[in-house]
Amino acid sequence: GLIASCYDVAACLCLTFVSYFGGGGHKPRWLGRGVLVMGAGSLLFALPHFTTGAYEAEVAEGVGTCRANRSVVCQDRASGLSGYRLVFMLGQFLHGVGATPLYTLGVTYLDENVKSSHSPVYIAVFYTAAILGPAAGYLIGGALLNVYTEVGRRTELTTENPLWVGAWWVGFLGAGAAAFLTAIPILGYPRQLPGSQRYVVVRVSETHQLKDSGHKAASSPDFGKTIRDLPLSIWLLLKNPAFILLCLAGATEATLVAGMSTFGPKFLESQFSLSASEAATLFGENACGILGGPLPF
Repeated sequence: GLIASCYDVAACLCLTFVSYFGGGGHKPRWLGRGVLVMGAGSLLFALPHFTTGAYEAEVAEGVGTCRANRSVVCQDRASGLSGYRLVFMLGQFLHGVGATPLYTLGVTYLDENVKSSHSPVYIAVFYTAAILGPAAGYLIGGALLNVYTEVGRRTELTTENPLWVGAWWVGFLGAGAAAFLTAIPILGYPRQLPGSQRYVVVRVSETHQLKDSGHKAASSPDFGKTIRDLPLSIWLLLKNPAFILLCLAGATEATLVAGMSTFGPKFLESQFSLSASEAATLFGENACGILGGPLPF
């Protein structure tokens, strides 16, 4: 839970500044850099697999007995790995920092460069991908957990054995590589797509009509270009009831989704005696079912 919460903490810390300064800047560059940061976070997540020794677990045969005339010294090998929690927390923090431009500037960039009638379709596709992505991640992760963590090395352990550790790190390597490859074309996008200038003019006109007439500074063309305008911008948003209600609705929805995505697989694993692979796969299929309802997959 602490590792997962680092994503939200990072997003909260960066959200205001990224949306404020990125909104008036080169959005594709902000998006591309965010994807690069997410890729770095994924690679950092996989780093402990390569910096620690090879995982070795032996299958004990026979019945263990305690000898009264012999002292037993227990060595907790896992205690030396507790420091890697900070690595995972930092990786998840980078995920949150990198994802912040996607859900703020990404949606804005879509809305600014297409017709008003087409904008909902593009945004719907964007958020659909945001749902299918984690679902696919659970499905792929569930399949990778059936592969032994030391890929290519034979072991007597089975997936039902509590000592089994799957290839959890492979997915993060793939995600990091995919992020770096995706960031390259995003960084090459122009500030505005060809022919989108007429859409920008319409939206700027709509924005000026909605601005509070009591603040003359907000109507200035230079408003929002310096950090001094940030407090007034936040105040104008707080005075918008529709915006506040939408934020509250999104917060309640995100609370449910965050809790389910973090602890859902663990709940299935413990309550139904499933392996980690089976729980992740089942949870991913459940996420697809929530999206598609009765549609077959």
